[in-house]
Amino acid sequence: MADPKYRLTMEEKMHLDGNSNSPDGHIIHSRKRVQRNGCSTSVLVFVVVLLSLACISLVIFLAIEKLQRNDEIRSSFCRTVLGTSNSSGNVTPPCTSVQCILASANILRTVDQNVDPCEDFFLHACGGWIKSNPIPPNEPLWNQVLALKKRNDQLLKRLLDDKTVRKRYIVNDAVQKAFLYYDSCTDQDAIEHAKGSPLLELIARYGSWNITNKTWTSDSWNFAETLVRIHKELKLSPLFTLQVKPDLVESSRYVIMIDQTTHTITRDAYLANTSYHYQVRLTDDGLECFEDLLGHITSTWNGKVVLTGDINLIIVSDHDSPFACINVGVDRYLNIVYSSDNPEEQFEHLNSMFKECIERHAPLRRERRDVRNKLKAAIRRARETFTRQALSSNKPKVWRIIHRILKPNQQPLRQDPDRLDSFFACTTGRTLPVSCDLPSCLKEEIESLPDDSPTNFKLREVPHSERFTDDVYKLFEHIKTTPCNEQYYCQQEPLDCLHLMLLEADLNLLVRKAYQQLMSELINLIGGETKWAEHQLKEVFEFEQDLSKLSATANERADRSKVYKLMTLKELQNKTEKPIDWLFYIKAMFQDTSYEIEQDEELAIFALDYLTNMSSLITNTPERVLANYMMWQVVVQLAPHLSEEYRRAFYNYHRVVMGSSGETDIWKKCITEMSRLDNDIGDPLGVIFLDEKFEKKDKESVMAMIDDLRETFIANLDKLDWMDNKTRAYAREKVHL
Repeated sequence: MADPKYRLTMEEKMHLDGNSNSPDGHIIHSRKRVQRNGCSTSVLVFVVVLLSLACISLVIFLAIEKLQRNDEIRSSFCRTVLGTSNSSGNVTPPCTSVQCILASANILRTVDQNVDPCEDFFLHACGGWIKSNPIPPNEPLWNQVLALKKRNDQLLKRLLDDKTVRKRYIVNDAVQKAFLYYDSCTDQDAIEHAKGSPLLELIARYGSWNITNKTWTSDSWNFAETLVRIHKELKLSPLFTLQVKPDLVESSRYVIMIDQTTHTITRDAYLANTSYHYQVRLTDDGLECFEDLLGHITSTWNGKVVLTGDINLIIVSDHDSPFACINVGVDRYLNIVYSSDNPEEQFEHLNSMFKECIERHAPLRRERRDVRNKLKAAIRRARETFTRQALSSNKPKVWRIIHRILKPNQQPLRQDPDRLDSFFACTTGRTLPVSCDLPSCLKEEIESLPDDSPTNFKLREVPHSERFTDDVYKLFEHIKTTPCNEQYYCQQEPLDCLHLMLLEADLNLLVRKAYQQLMSELINLIGGETKWAEHQLKEVFEFEQDLSKLSATANERADRSKVYKLMTLKELQNKTEKPIDWLFYIKAMFQDTSYEIEQDEELAIFALDYLTNMSSLITNTPERVLANYMMWQVVVQLAPHLSEEYRRAFYNYHRVVMGSSGETDIWKKCITEMSRLDNDIGDPLGVIFLDEKFEKKDKESVMAMIDDLRETFIANLDKLDWMDNKTRAYAREKVHL
């Protein structure tokens, strides 16, 4: 054994360092490399351990910092609201101002503590408010904005009735006019005594009316002058709107804007159950699916019932998808038909019903022929494609419906247990077991269902006088596809889209009927002869329908930049036809101002197609119809301000249109009228409200906040690397405008 006290000689050290040329030197060098590798491994392990410790320390540091930050937030909250603090010696009294107390109480009333926020945050945050704020009988809907408006209206009523407040503004002519407006609007005795005479006097001033005056002739009536007077003096827009606002592109200048008008009822209500409605609206909302629906339920082959069409994979759970559970519902309905004693008879009854309603409604308009052809083509395709799928009568009926989803071409539904379970539940009323091995489990479940037994189901005979949408709606009542018991809205769950579409069509038809009833009632009240006026009112309504067809839909106008067109007055005249002299009209509108209108005046047009087509419609419309339509717009806008019998006619109308079951107080109507954006009397009314509600320091605080926002915005401009210097300078300039 080597002596532990032995020391290496210089030569031995040289050999170990690999400086020797002897063969043994290579061996010694290899040993050294092994020693070095061992050393490197130790160093690497040490570094890894060091980094791990550093990471752990960093995580601990961040966690501590987050806890401290949360603690500071809690301490700040406690100091501000609760009057306590986590820091010793720094207790701040709680906020006990009226605003803080009201805000706290409002939050407590709004929250529903019985609802777990993790289960339904909306009901947790808003459930208390919904429970304590039922929809008032005279309102179609209710929310916090409307509740705030109600409180503001009550405040305005108190101020307008207060004699002390009136004395405060004795030298302010504008505010005095607001008081006079309110007094005239709420003077019930004078209104009841006058009845309809103010409206009749107005009609006489505007050239009389063919509906109330049989001696009326177009010789004494001028279209352009009447249009200007109605626009300028009454602020009504029977054909189009005209406003002066900042330009959409260059907001530093004002420009004359011309747009399509709005109507008393919606575009869909005007067009409901017409050929145009079915061609345009129904096609947009799913005519193809509707055709498939008819194809499913109106096909027979060799006198036997056949199930037509593939099952639509859209099911009840897919509420975001269009036409959820439609075909499932149809198949369920077919299952009921198969269960009857005479399924062929039931099916033939259904088939004949649809044939009759198609034939009955096809001649409504010439354009309806296209819709009829599409429906017939769908039925024909269904018969040709699925004639081999005649169902035998010795199988359980539910299985005959569901077995097809197990075919290879139905893989998406087959591989999705959740969707399949919803499908099964929608069709049978039962749910599949939690662990279900498809398809064997499904087959067992289906086979375990009792054999189909005859039911007392009988399809109600549909009278020929009922309309097309009503026929289909009643079919869906039998199918029972509505998940909310046929309510329009319940617990935020949407109805299936086709049922909702048909329900909406029904509502639109009710609105249209209510509007036509309103027309007849108002004409009777102002002394028009029913038989004499009936035909002319029909002409007025048809003209309104034609205008509605020309109007762009809300979706088409969603992006204002796409419908915006800047052109000169002369260019607009060239694009439209003769009936409207745009230079004469706009000059007359600005006659009382110092602004000069010339042919090169730039206009912002938001409905060029509408204006072009409207001009063509006016050219082809008799002056009698135009005069009747324009005067009707005056009547329907001003009649609600007359005596009780006129207001009652509008109450019946609003009950259908808006769903309100009570009549609005006169004072509330007056304040709403005064607060409209297009009513100039709203400015002095705002002065009264602001003086009562806010102090001078409140305005200073708001202005300081705006200044801070402006300065912060300017400071951030230099940090926007995507903005060049020229654009940045222009942005600064706009901020200071």
